[in-house]
Amino acid sequence: MSMPKYNWKSSFPLMLVLFIDGMGIAIVFPILNSILLNPHSSFLSVLYSNQDKNIFYALVLAVFLFSAFFASTLLGDLSDQIGRKKTLLICLIGSAFSFVLTAIAFIAHSLTLLFIGRAVDGFTTGSQPIAQAAILDINDGSKVRSIGYIYCALSAGLVAGPLLAGVLMNKSLVSWFSLATVMWFAAIISISNAFLLLLTYKEKKYLLKKKQIDPLRSIRLVFAAFKHSALKSLSVVFLLCQLGWSFFYTYITVYVLKVFHISAANTASLMGVVGMGFVIGSIFLPKILAKRFQPITGVLFMYSASVLFMLVIVLVKNQILVWLLIVPAVATNIAAYVTVTAMYSQLVDKQDQGWVMGVSVSIACLGLALAALSGGWLLNINTVAPMIAAVIFTVLGVLIGFMLRVNLSSVDLV
Repeated sequence: MSMPKYNWKSSFPLMLVLFIDGMGIAIVFPILNSILLNPHSSFLSVLYSNQDKNIFYALVLAVFLFSAFFASTLLGDLSDQIGRKKTLLICLIGSAFSFVLTAIAFIAHSLTLLFIGRAVDGFTTGSQPIAQAAILDINDGSKVRSIGYIYCALSAGLVAGPLLAGVLMNKSLVSWFSLATVMWFAAIISISNAFLLLLTYKEKKYLLKKKQIDPLRSIRLVFAAFKHSALKSLSVVFLLCQLGWSFFYTYITVYVLKVFHISAANTASLMGVVGMGFVIGSIFLPKILAKRFQPITGVLFMYSASVLFMLVIVLVKNQILVWLLIVPAVATNIAAYVTVTAMYSQLVDKQDQGWVMGVSVSIACLGLALAALSGGWLLNINTVAPMIAAVIFTVLGVLIGFMLRVNLSSVDLV
């Protein structure tokens, strides 16, 4: 029996929502490196030490990610009350507002506005599970295919974000380009997609619910995942491996900046290369895994390969090797991530798809937030410490995964 055609017409504006979310996550990495960690930057007062700057970097990342963690379920509850389309429109407008605040922060050299802008952007990034659930609603057939396309859209944003930042803050190209230009451009994209979503996305009819908004639901959701008989084994493995990945992803640019002293433009290019790994890992590798392995076997194989690449990057400390190995390190990790998300979807009934997407995003955001927050303190111990943490947590997740493998061997993806 042939697989149903993918509904690109309805999925496209939702994919753009995910693209903007990915761009919002990645676009700031080269900028934050240049304004917070560069000793020649005038954004922070000269009174702050390098240790202070490491902590500020960690806090700016963490405020975005903790906001995303709490918002992912709050916005899910809101979408149950007012519908997914209205909630996504609120997120896109909020995202544009956050980019405007961040642009003003760069112009005014305001650390306070930078924190507020990143918090607002993190909150609106909570639209991810809503867009994911909507895409799964309107597309029948392979969950791996649909989730692969979802993460491809995110990956495209992760590629485009740092590359756009590298171009739009380069004064040698255009004299009036600046850090703020990057944010103005991102705001325009967000508003444009809000209009596109308004005009083209036809929401699938479903019963709206009246429920009380629970600000602590993200925390309850994570705890629920570890209590759920079908999800708890997968959630343990996923959280540990996600912590490892989060240390690697959030601090790889800091690692190359401090160890190899590369420029902000090269940092942006490196994040673009990371994005290429996202594309390969979200589109091509999951299909190969689905054909050749049981899902949990493929997941553990990919996480094992990823941590080996990370380990070589950390031990060898060669700039050329970083550029060569970062794509497979990222691609294998994201392939595991996509397959894990498909497994979450397969482990629950159809009416719980929105809930379980919220579970997976909450765990992912929690891992990113914890890694971002603790990474600044690890940097003050040693430049390589966050990379070592990435290896340790991923290895721990893989080892526990092999011990719990029997609990997940029956999961089959279609």
